[in-house]
Amino acid sequence: MNAAERAWCDTISVLGNQANRDLTFELACRAIDEGIPGDFAECGVMSGGHPAIMAKASLVRGVTRIVHLYDSFDKFPQPGPDDVEVYKRDYGVNADRLHGKPMNVITGTLTQVRSNMEKWRIPDTMLRYHKGWIQETLVAEQPPTLALLRVDVDLYDSTVPVYKYLYPLMPSGAFIISDDWGTSDVAPARIATVKTLGYTPTVTPVVGQETSVWWRKP
Repeated sequence: MNAAERAWCDTISVLGNQANRDLTFELACRAIDEGIPGDFAECGVMSGGHPAIMAKASLVRGVTRIVHLYDSFDKFPQPGPDDVEVYKRDYGVNADRLHGKPMNVITGTLTQVRSNMEKWRIPDTMLRYHKGWIQETLVAEQPPTLALLRVDVDLYDSTVPVYKYLYPLMPSGAFIISDDWGTSDVAPARIATVKTLGYTPTVTPVVGQETSVWWRKP
């Protein structure tokens, strides 16, 4: 990653530190350079910053990798039975694991994310927007093959379908970034990840942001 590429990534609005932004760019470039087949995707996109970085890596490398954006593009989902107690206390509990229910916290809208992409000069032809609750969208659509998947959905019941439907179609060597790994074995998203995968991946923490990790599919 050269200085100009890092400077561009620093202009993108995302939650997390510089190492987090750089990692998304570097792994996207590695997927391309190593010839790992598949598109790129983020589940839980907020402003759209990380998908924009994925697309930029593709543009820099002179190839076209479609970037998929999975999000409600409306409000955050209500926590489920297996999420942390403070979330459940503050926002209530959605007992229906297969259907999302909104809580009164706004996330990035589709209009806002499209506007950001235009500002960042990301061609709309590279982007595929999947609007809706993760656990409903992934069941209704044919999931793409992915070379890079970034997961930032926070909640247990939103994490399970990501690894149930997207992960099996990823080729060996593909990259996964989990922004929800947490700092302990009892983090709900980590429990959901390990339980759904059927094994505990060997992860590498993001420098300066230990709640985020990445690994490669065996």
